[in-house]
Amino acid sequence: MQMENEKPQLVPVAFRVLWKENRMQSDSIMSEAAKATEPHEPGCLAPSEEPLYITVEAAAKLAGVSQGEMRKWVNSRIRPIPHLKCGNKCLVRANAIEGYCRQKEIV
Repeated sequence: MQMENEKPQLVPVAFRVLWKENRMQSDSIMSEAAKATEPHEPGCLAPSEEPLYITVEAAAKLAGVSQGEMRKWVNSRIRPIPHLKCGNKCLVRANAIEGYCRQKEIV
């Protein structure tokens, strides 16, 4: 609220234009972020999303090897496959499986 004896502050036109452009840009970014975080069906992933880590059983199936062989890769002292231990559960990094299998190839 302005007092009677205060002069109104003038904002240069260039500043107002830049502010409006930045505002529009941030609004579009926010709307894109809102679309990306829209809820999906429970237990379903968005089409472009893949889990970061998967169970040993799923990793074995993906690699085309037995569960025992995958567990050997996890428990290997020399260059084990990247994994996480969560209590009694072991999760293998999904995007590391292909590279690990390529290293095991005999040329």
